[in-house]
Amino acid sequence: MMCLCTPVLSAAYADVTEKDLRAFTRAMGFMKPTPSGDVDFAVLYNPQNTESAQDAKTMMRLLSKGYKAGRAKLTPRLVSTANISSLNNADFVYVTLGLSSWHGKISNGRKALVLSLDKSCVEKGDCMLYVNTQNRVEILVNKKAASAADIEFKPVFMAMVKTL
Repeated sequence: MMCLCTPVLSAAYADVTEKDLRAFTRAMGFMKPTPSGDVDFAVLYNPQNTESAQDAKTMMRLLSKGYKAGRAKLTPRLVSTANISSLNNADFVYVTLGLSSWHGKISNGRKALVLSLDKSCVEKGDCMLYVNTQNRVEILVNKKAASAADIEFKPVFMAMVKTL
């Protein structure tokens, strides 16, 4: 008997999807003030971590289609964890999966909206926005982390999401 088996990836290893990116960009449109013009969208990843590298590759492929967040046009760039200091100029930072050991170094006084598909990053206060669109849309905002970065969302958005 021969078995042709396909490995099953864990839920934590799920690629970022177009639906996830749409949820992120819609949330960005609820920021006060609403971003406009060209904005720097950094994708933080660790090239030594397969999960992180795959997530970054998928996000960059999605962003290459030309995404907007409200009146803002996202200008994507890859940032390796080795160059984390280059995040200082970013307007938005997407933290790829597989970077839990880097969470404490990410927000670190930056004035950027830090978002991730890794819920623990928001729960620890190192990211401000978490999105999960696997079964139904779940959005989690860490108000303390957002406030520390001088990021504010419109009240109508805050009434629709879970907050910490």
